[in-house]
Amino acid sequence: MFKTSQRASNLFFNNFLRFVRYLNYFYVN
Repeated sequence: MFKTSQRASNLFFNNFLRFVRYLNYFYVN
């Protein structure tokens, strides 16, 4: 169960970083 939750949190964190990078791309341009 811990492994599954860890994987889910990592997936959420990766999506969050991608979203932040997307916003930064908008602000820079």
